[in-house]
Amino acid sequence: MHNFCRGYDKIHEILISLKTKTDITDILEIGCYAGMFVESLREMGYNASGIDKNPLILRSRGMKEGYLHYQDALDLDGYSDGLYDLIFTNRVLSREALIGELIDEYSSTVIEFISNGEKNKETFRKEVDSISRVRNRNILQAAYKRIKPGKYFVAVESDAEQLCFTEQEARALGYFIEQYDPSKAILKKPN
Repeated sequence: MHNFCRGYDKIHEILISLKTKTDITDILEIGCYAGMFVESLREMGYNASGIDKNPLILRSRGMKEGYLHYQDALDLDGYSDGLYDLIFTNRVLSREALIGELIDEYSSTVIEFISNGEKNKETFRKEVDSISRVRNRNILQAAYKRIKPGKYFVAVESDAEQLCFTEQEARALGYFIEQYDPSKAILKKPN
């Protein structure tokens, strides 16, 4: 939980910085977990909503009130027709995040695969990196369609994890890079 909180502190700092450049009202969190940060944003007056692909962790209040949704980030078109001033992720676009998803979905297969020797571990890392890059490119592309012109996509990872997409990959999708380091990206959709 500690790394999630630090990520949200980073996102809050970025949000404050972005508000000096542009109006931010409509916000979407991809991978919102229980939705507590979304609720905090709503309490601050933002029109914030969140999606997560695990319906068991979403807070029922948010689901009842319609601002938390069970949805895969790869299908934002199926979620909403709306556009956002800011779409952000916290610990979603790293290799480690994908490994967590794979273990949740295929635990016995993953554990067996990586426990069968060093060669399999390296093969597993390469496969996860490849899957992560494709998955994250698709998430960035889906988000791009839902961001208002001149507005932002922000991705934050913990200090120990790194984003699993490059500046070049983000540019190829049409984003302008405002800031990029291994654990944080601020991307802008051109006007």
